[in-house]
Amino acid sequence: MEVLIRALMEAGLSGEEAKVYAALIRLGEATAREVAEEAKIPTTHVYEALSALLSRGLVSLTDTRPRRYCAKMPEHFIRKSIEEKVNSLRNIMDMAIKTISQIRVNSMNRSQCEVMMGRGIVDFIESFLEKPRRNIYALIGDLSEKVETRILDNIVKASKRGAKVKLALQASKALPQSVMNPNFEVRYIEVAPPGLLIIADDEAVLVPDAQSMSTCVVFRGDIVKRYLEYYHHVWVEHYLHFMRRARAMRIDELY
Repeated sequence: MEVLIRALMEAGLSGEEAKVYAALIRLGEATAREVAEEAKIPTTHVYEALSALLSRGLVSLTDTRPRRYCAKMPEHFIRKSIEEKVNSLRNIMDMAIKTISQIRVNSMNRSQCEVMMGRGIVDFIESFLEKPRRNIYALIGDLSEKVETRILDNIVKASKRGAKVKLALQASKALPQSVMNPNFEVRYIEVAPPGLLIIADDEAVLVPDAQSMSTCVVFRGDIVKRYLEYYHHVWVEHYLHFMRRARAMRIDELY
């Protein structure tokens, strides 16, 4: 079951969602209370996880009272998740390649595009966020927990120093209420890219593969506007898609 849980988390489920699904696999068919006992997770958390699994098509629900849940095969979900991540990464890479090509064609100054490789990228991003900023737009994808914590801490600190922050975050993650402040706005999106994009005033940092954190591209000048347009598309369209999915869930399906 540990292998299944890790695979589902890699595909985009939270830890609790993966454990609830694994518990249903063991039980076959069960009520939310039975799942909570099997997974050793509080019942309120189980209801939230089951709601998410229903929306992803990973479980089915009976018409009986009390409602009983049954796990479906995860193959379609995992394949779809892989395809979405690959497509998202491809779009980001295509944008980076086009941008670099345009920089070369227009003979732009080297200072407008800087490529970094190897270690020290997380340290660079932290120093990038420590500069005085007016506006910060961040799109955080599939980061490791340690790296994500470091970057989020610096984004929150920047907002407390006066920067207006907009953060787009994967729906399977959640920020504590304690980080919220008048300068900090967060939206949850259904599928976040596997990379990292931070736009701060007239600079942008792009990390195509956030898991390895091996390559980082820094853009400056007019080309940053293109990344800002892409960010606004994610901020509006992906968020609306997430909200439509959330509204589609009927409350009575949870009971």
